[in-house]
Amino acid sequence: MKPDELGERDSGLDLIQALSRLKEVSYELFEEFFITLWMKGGGQISTKSALEIATGATSGLLSPIYNKIEPMTFGQFYRAMEIAEAYGNRLNTRGNLKHDALHQLIYTYPSHSFVIDRSEAAQSIFQSVREPDEQEEQVALKLRQMHQANDAQETVIYNFTKACLEKKDEKEDEKRKTSV
Repeated sequence: MKPDELGERDSGLDLIQALSRLKEVSYELFEEFFITLWMKGGGQISTKSALEIATGATSGLLSPIYNKIEPMTFGQFYRAMEIAEAYGNRLNTRGNLKHDALHQLIYTYPSHSFVIDRSEAAQSIFQSVREPDEQEEQVALKLRQMHQANDAQETVIYNFTKACLEKKDEKEDEKRKTSV
């Protein structure tokens, strides 16, 4: 949870994507400064001097941003991402994930709540993807109903095993009634 925000969460992706973008911007600024100095200098500025000036200008502009990154926060986000990867590996006991799919799921999607449809899941993430069976459809329906009814974001406990067993008993009773 975010410390000063009600109901909002932090994501390890936030810091990773911010650092990735800062790296890109750093390179772009350095390249622009260097090429501008070296090419437009008309031979008056040496390559070494252009490199030193470009480095200083890029560092001067971006160091205040980099200085705001707290090592402890970075470590916490990094650890959270490693935990996600460890859980992902444990959940992949049947080997259904395609090569590098776990890394893709954890690091390359824009957010952890990003919706992946069945065709994308089959194409780039899992070896085997199937339609949900009737029982899974019922669980999804119940979850949807519970989510829609729970506007207050309260904790809800629902025993799916018990509900599934009751449904199974109801179906068996129906079969017995129709066969008599």
